[in-house]
Amino acid sequence: MIVDNIKNASKYYGLGEGFKKALEYMAANMDSISESVVLNEQVKINYSSYTTKKQNECFFESHIKYADIHLALKGGEQIGYAITDSLSVSEVDEENDCLILKGEGVNIPLEVGTFMIMLPQDAHMVGICKEKPNECTKLIAKIRL
Repeated sequence: MIVDNIKNASKYYGLGEGFKKALEYMAANMDSISESVVLNEQVKINYSSYTTKKQNECFFESHIKYADIHLALKGGEQIGYAITDSLSVSEVDEENDCLILKGEGVNIPLEVGTFMIMLPQDAHMVGICKEKPNECTKLIAKIRL
């Protein structure tokens, strides 16, 4: 997992063309995007807005074919993190490339302007409230590996 401010996005272009394309688009459009967009066959950017929840209402997930980049636009949240192999699989959703996992991890804040890159080995639990539930708006890039 990588956590950084969007101002430093160019430092991660070396991860591959899909990461570069996603990070460039997210940085350039974070103040104006309000819907999901497909950039090409490898990169899709999802626009998401929801109310954060208590941790016991959330779950860990990871992916096999995709990496994620989460960029907070408003409100922020905490994201749980654990190494995928340290958790147990409770469900496999092949159609949506999603493993639902159980176990323990650590919480990392995702503040406005901060992004997190999650690879298949990075299980993540999104939507955790900081102190109390709040509205969170963010972009989520899905990059086909």
